[in-house]
Amino acid sequence: MRSLLDHDQQVMRREMEHIDRWRLSYLSERGLATERTFYSKRRFLRDTLTARPELLLDR
Repeated sequence: MRSLLDHDQQVMRREMEHIDRWRLSYLSERGLATERTFYSKRRFLRDTLTARPELLLDR
């Protein structure tokens, strides 16, 4: 993991896994996600703008 500070890698990994389980549970309860994927925010934005070009800002 990238950081400017020296952290215990095992502790950080457990905390990140805890956050990830909470996030997946939160989204699943709302019908928004049922599985983990590697679908990035950047890819999501690209796909959204491809599907809805009217959302693009005038340049």
